Amino acid sequence: FWQNLTESFVNIPIELHVPCRDPIDHLMSQCNNSGRQFNCSSIDLLAETKSCLAGMNRFNNTLLTVENMSVKCYAYELQFTDYMNYITPKLQLKRIQSDYAHRDSNFPRNRAEECIWEETQTMEKVKELLTTMDYYSFCDACIGS
Repeated sequence: FWQNLTESFVNIPIELHVPCRDPIDHLMSQCNNSGRQFNCSSIDLLAETKSCLAGMNRFNNTLLTVENMSVKCYAYELQFTDYMNYITPKLQLKRIQSDYAHRDSNFPRNRAEECIWEETQTMEKVKELLTTMDYYSFCDACIGS
């Protein structure tokens, strides 16, 4: 995805705003979306983590070095509240206006059934694994831990 983006907008200034999620919450959401139950007892936490990940090729740290492109971040939790209030006056209106219609893209989660919230050591190990990936390392540096 990001490679097409850099090739499509040569010499056009772009400011990308990346929504950053808590890595563990994001992983649990991805497990839920793929119908997987994360196994906190797995002897291979990397494989267990990767089995849930989806779309991780959409962000690459190479974007940070593209000429005429600046990459900024914001907290995902603010996406439909404070962030919308912040960004709306800065954006050009669409030619054809329409009402926003939210479309759920995931099934409801039952956080109480996700073992990771009770397994602090596992959670820390998984977070370390995730922050080696471009998206999570960018968000960690941009928003902080």
